Amino acid sequence: SKVTPEDYELSEDKKTLVRWKGENIKSLDMNIIEGLKEVTKIEKDAFRDHENLEHVILPKELTFIGDRVFYRCEKLIDAEIPDSVTSLGGASFSGCKNLEKVNLPKGITFIDAVTLYNCAKITEITIPEGVTEIDWSAFAGTGIKELVFPSSIQKLGDRVIQFCKQLEKIVFKSDTPPTIKYSSLRRAVEEPPLKIYVPKGKKQTYIDSSKYWKDFEGLIIEL
Repeated sequence: SKVTPEDYELSEDKKTLVRWKGENIKSLDMNIIEGLKEVTKIEKDAFRDHENLEHVILPKELTFIGDRVFYRCEKLIDAEIPDSVTSLGGASFSGCKNLEKVNLPKGITFIDAVTLYNCAKITEITIPEGVTEIDWSAFAGTGIKELVFPSSIQKLGDRVIQFCKQLEKIVFKSDTPPTIKYSSLRRAVEEPPLKIYVPKGKKQTYIDSSKYWKDFEGLIIEL
C-alpha cells in the first residue's frame, strides 16, 4: 500500500522521524517519499514491534539511528543503511528473527550492545574498518560462520558472540590485540570447534596481552 503523511510523525523541522505509524506497509524506501527523503535522524523506538514491515531502505542523508529503532520487527527481512550514519543505537535490530541482511554503515566507530541480538538468520556480518569498540552481546545468537575484526578494533565487550552456534572462524587483523573480557569470545557452545586467526608473527603478542587472551592459546593460529 502507498505511504501517506498519516503513516509517520516528523519533528517540527521535518528532519527527524519520530514515529512510524504505517501498520500495513510491507516495503518502505524512504528515498522516494517526499516527506521522508531528507530525514537525518530516526528517534528511538520509531519502528519498534512493527508487525508487517519486511523491507526498508533508509534515507541517503541519515546520520543518526536511535536505540531499539527496529526492535522486534519480526517480519523484517532486509534493511539498507546509508554509510552517512555515524551513530547506530543499541538493540537497533534486536529480536528481528527473520532478518537476513543488513549492512553496518561505514561511518560508525562503535557497535552498541545487542545490535543484532538473536537475529538467527543473519549469516554474514561485515564490521567496517574504523570500528574501534563492540559492546556486549552485539552479535549474540546470530547465524554467522565467520567474523573478521578490522585492524581498527581496540575493545570487545562481554558475550559478543555468545550462542553463535555456526561460528567456526574469527579473524583479527590488528597487530595490537584488542582488550577483551572473560566472555568476549566465548560462544557457550562446544561445536563446531572455534579457530581464532591473528596476524603472522603475532600469536605470542596476543597470548601475552592478558589472562583472557591466554585462555585461548590453543585456538589461536597465525594467518
